[in-house]
Amino acid sequence: MDRGKLKYRLWLQFLILCVLIPGKQVFSQQHQSGNFIYTKPNGQYFISYFTDLDDFLIRPLKWDRKQLITATAVTATGLGLYFYDEPVRDFFVKQNSDFLNKTDKWFFDPLGIGLYMAPVAGIMYFAGDERAKGTSLAVVKAYGYGVGTAVSLKYLLQRARPSHYDPPNPYHWDGPFGRWKYDAFPSGHATLSFAMATVIALEYRETIWVPVLCYSLATLISLSRTQSGEHWPSDVLIGAALGFGVGKFVHRTSKPQPTRVLHRFN
Repeated sequence: MDRGKLKYRLWLQFLILCVLIPGKQVFSQQHQSGNFIYTKPNGQYFISYFTDLDDFLIRPLKWDRKQLITATAVTATGLGLYFYDEPVRDFFVKQNSDFLNKTDKWFFDPLGIGLYMAPVAGIMYFAGDERAKGTSLAVVKAYGYGVGTAVSLKYLLQRARPSHYDPPNPYHWDGPFGRWKYDAFPSGHATLSFAMATVIALEYRETIWVPVLCYSLATLISLSRTQSGEHWPSDVLIGAALGFGVGKFVHRTSKPQPTRVLHRFN
């Protein structure tokens, strides 16, 4: 192995250890934050993926005024960014470098698809208390809902990625009756990273570095999708907002009497 690859591999291993070692201490401490309904991956837990689905799909119909204003503001911001997707994307791509490319390849990209979250969830479940076990199962559920949300919208809308055209065309949409050749909107990495990060951040919000770390990593993962040229900025913004909503919904429905609490973005 050449020295360059060894340097990046050692750096990534160090960064992962910095997350796992203090994380293990937090997830093995006893805290009171409301019991989780599911602390074992049994039949009831997996059935909840389907029993909670109808509530998940119609949740926007139950939003109150504050929730509707928040959703409208996020949508308006995404729409405004949509008209500047090309110059914003060009700015990020121009900041690219060999170091950023390798960091994205070896860290942000696999982290965004959940590859590095698997050992984190494993530590939470096998080395943590009941709270950590419930959190880890909620993270897995948020990942599943995030995949379903992102893939469904990708298939329905079929937006072209920057790499699909030369020069890139941010205004090409082929949905809903295309051949599923395009899959830019929303960013799956942004959706998944924020969905998983939100579950952990909400549950361990009393330990300040946990939400800071979770949301910082999710933000860096999302930005890396534009910097690498894989997505338009609006793909990332809306994907992150969707992921946050998914994570918050799963966290709330993983606690007792979840359906009596309206999902909020804030």
